[in-house]
Amino acid sequence: MEKIKQAGVHKEILNFFRGKKLLFAHWDAEDPQVGYSYDNWYRPMKKIFGKVVTFPTKKIYFGLGKEEMNKRFLELVKREKPDYAFFLLIYDEFDPSTFLKLKEISPKTKIFNLLSDDSWRYEDYGRYWALLSDYIVTTGHRTIKLHKKEGIKNIFFASVVNLEHFKPLNLEKKYDVVFIGTSGKERIESIKFLIKNGIKVDIFGKNWHYDEFKDIYHGPLDSDELIKKINQSRINLSISVGGDTKPQIKGRPFEVSACKSFVLESYFPDYLDFFEKDKEIVMFKDNAELLEKVKYYLKHEKEREKIAEAAYKKVVKKYSVDAMLNEFLGKVVENEKKKILIKFPQAEVKEKIAYLSGNDLKQGMNELKQKLENFDYVCFNADTTAKVHPLRNFIQAYSLKKSGKQISCCDYYVHSKQIGNYMLFKANLSFIKLPKSKFDRLLGISQIMSRKDFFLQNISHFRKFLENRGFNLITEKNTVFISIPLVEIKKMPDTANAIDYKYMKEAFQMLFLNRLYSLSRQKKLFSGYLLMLVIEALKGKSFIFNALKDAVYDKNKMNRLKKGF
Repeated sequence: MEKIKQAGVHKEILNFFRGKKLLFAHWDAEDPQVGYSYDNWYRPMKKIFGKVVTFPTKKIYFGLGKEEMNKRFLELVKREKPDYAFFLLIYDEFDPSTFLKLKEISPKTKIFNLLSDDSWRYEDYGRYWALLSDYIVTTGHRTIKLHKKEGIKNIFFASVVNLEHFKPLNLEKKYDVVFIGTSGKERIESIKFLIKNGIKVDIFGKNWHYDEFKDIYHGPLDSDELIKKINQSRINLSISVGGDTKPQIKGRPFEVSACKSFVLESYFPDYLDFFEKDKEIVMFKDNAELLEKVKYYLKHEKEREKIAEAAYKKVVKKYSVDAMLNEFLGKVVENEKKKILIKFPQAEVKEKIAYLSGNDLKQGMNELKQKLENFDYVCFNADTTAKVHPLRNFIQAYSLKKSGKQISCCDYYVHSKQIGNYMLFKANLSFIKLPKSKFDRLLGISQIMSRKDFFLQNISHFRKFLENRGFNLITEKNTVFISIPLVEIKKMPDTANAIDYKYMKEAFQMLFLNRLYSLSRQKKLFSGYLLMLVIEALKGKSFIFNALKDAVYDKNKMNRLKKGF
């Protein structure tokens, strides 16, 4: 059999980083049951850097809350003064200001940021975090050009497979079809369809505590067991698309291929930038085609193994973690030797922003035009109880400047003095999933920034917005969304009162549930927080009671609560 030469990390890189310290702040940090970060990043970095300090973001976030997590992170930075801090962000766990404070506390620390969902979160998420990072690694290979166009120079594609870990083990094939991963709507439906049609499926991973899967669900796997199961499977099912997210490149096809095993992947054309269709990767477009191909490749062993062999050769030659790190860390070494300093954040906005109050909006057109004569963008402080983030104006103005759109709309927190930020409105996701009439009712004027000319042309709509009569101007064509909460509001829009709970739970992340999970883990569930939450619910927020009921009856959440996040 042909021996495939694997790339190793260059000696120059190993020598340079041997005396350096890395602060590893991925969401799952060093959790071996969540393979991506642990196998493909933590393990290689441990071999390269002289010291790796881990900060288990998820564990602390669910255990102590976002505010305390950010505080403890900065305290760790102050103690350790790492040469580099490496992040993998999920949603709102890190405040953007924390990145700036990191630089104040430890100016020499360079920020690495892995944008793992950049292929579908570039415009509303990755674009802004890139400005607050020294180096970007992205799984969205097609977004690299977009980042570079906006002045982000140090950006690299994360074609990551740790070949020291993911490798052929020459084990007997014990399973016909295996799915390894978390549950999701499309995944559940596809597996149900296979079972209904007589296909034996075995499930490993998290959040599969459903009665219909009790006989085929075998729980989560640690890192080493995951490799064994991949090697022991005739068909490794990978369903990378669907649900709440847009299509994106996932690591599983690369990992399975590195084990010289066969992967059957849900159709996403971007994979064809890496693998040759039907020769190195096989994909399916719907459940009928999935069933057809499962039956075919279970019967045609030699053809299945030929495809797995070809994919294995491709991954080893082109997509190993070592090959990627040689490019990424090689550039870091080059910049360090040249003592290149990166401006932080990596952009500036020269456009002028006007702040309009409720009284300003009531003025006549001529008065408004005169007031706005020397301004480019308009934002609103009509809600005097709202608290805006220090970076709100910069990020929203930047979004308008770069997107060319008319409106910028950010996420917001709902805040209570007694219980803090207990709700998070996810604007972009809500726009996608909710009926337009429902979405419009959940908007607050403080989360909006507009180009001046657009505002003046639609002044009547903005006045209605001020009067709590909803806002119907937002469209996909004219609005850029920012999936970062840049505003805290103390009172939900009055128009939200008539929204059914089924829409509320789609639109909001119920942060109070995270807090309750945390208190339960600390055996402090029946504390003042729960009482304050009930009082808040009695003020007309019945969705709180509904969310609590859902949580109690959600087997997956209860299981996570027992075992810890």
